[in-house]
Amino acid sequence: MICEFAGPALPRILASAGLVFAVVDGEHGAFDDAQVSTLIAAAWDALEIYVRVPLSEMARTRRYLDAGATGIVAPMVSSRADCELLVEATKYPPLGRRGVSTFRAHTDFQRVDVAEYLGRANTGVHALAQVETPAALDRLDAIASVPGLDGLVLGPNDLLTNAGAPARYDHPVLDEALRAIAAAARTHGLTAGVMTSNAALASRALAHGCTWLCWSSDSALLHGAVANARDAFRETDR
Repeated sequence: MICEFAGPALPRILASAGLVFAVVDGEHGAFDDAQVSTLIAAAWDALEIYVRVPLSEMARTRRYLDAGATGIVAPMVSSRADCELLVEATKYPPLGRRGVSTFRAHTDFQRVDVAEYLGRANTGVHALAQVETPAALDRLDAIASVPGLDGLVLGPNDLLTNAGAPARYDHPVLDEALRAIAAAARTHGLTAGVMTSNAALASRALAHGCTWLCWSSDSALLHGAVANARDAFRETDR
């Protein structure tokens, strides 16, 4: 996840390292719209870029999608109504209410057959609901059945906190959530995913059938690389 660094080289570096996608954090990150648009443009044809946008700020999604974002991740989706807000902002009619402006970055500034393009965009632009509360798990089938939704993504940190077990990655609620998300995804033809920096949880998610893994963050990966290099040099000095 891109949380701290908005330099245009970053998406190219991530693509060169073999990543398929990255998520720009518009929930906890302090990026402005111009910075997000720059990251999306820099990733063009090299890396899929999703943007995480709070439900209360869904109006921002039109700028990111028009800039060429692959999709939107909405955190704290806890009800069918929440999920409908996400789909309305992400999809063109009849699935949603996304406004139409086609001579933009998302069409590579090409003239397009508008009717054909809108249908293609409704399939190609992804709406992902982040499952982070016990209430969301209780209503998972209602959430997953919203027309136009493309995926369910587990948010383990907030789910654990909301379940009264912060940072307890061995807590059974996580495996219950992974099983439920994977089952709902299979039933409704969705992608199942997880956002985590915990290796054991990532392995469990893959075993449960998750195929969309957002791993760690730019700041954590940089910190880890620097710390590992420091430790390696300390070993050679002994």
